[in-house]
Amino acid sequence: MANYVLGRNAKLYYNESGAWAEVKCRDLSIALTKPEIDTSERGQDWATQAGGMKSAKISLQLKVKTGSDKVGAFADLQDSFENDTPVEVLVLTGTNVDPNYGYYGSVVCIDFSISQALQNIQLVDVALTFDGTYAVEAVTCPADDPTGS
Repeated sequence: MANYVLGRNAKLYYNESGAWAEVKCRDLSIALTKPEIDTSERGQDWATQAGGMKSAKISLQLKVKTGSDKVGAFADLQDSFENDTPVEVLVLTGTNVDPNYGYYGSVVCIDFSISQALQNIQLVDVALTFDGTYAVEAVTCPADDPTGS
C-alpha cells in the first residue's frame, strides 16, 4: 500500500447517506502502525522481533460553533462513538473531484472528547479507528472514487 503525505490541504470526507460530505476539521492526521512481536527462542544470543497486524487510526479536531445544532459530521461521528456504528471515510490530499491521493475505509469512532470553549468555536477531539470491515485502501480520486461516480 502506498503511504501518502497528505499535507496541509488534506481533507476528510464521510459517506452521508450515499454522498461524500467534507468534515470541517483541523489537525487531521492518519497513523499507520503495527506492533512489534517478540519471536525470540531459547538458545539465541539476540532477541528477534517481527511486525504484527497492521492498524490505522485517524485523529482530528472537529470544529463546531457553540450553540449551533449538532448535525452532519458531529451527529454521525457521535452516533458512531455511542453505538459503534461504522462510517465510511475518505482522506485525501485535496478535493475528491480533482486528481488526489489518500486512503479509504470503514471506521468506528473511539474518542469523542468535547471541549467546553469560552469563545465561539468548540473543538471536538475525535479518533477514528478502521474497523476491519474493509481493509484500508490507498486510492487515487476521482479514478478510484469509492462512490462509483
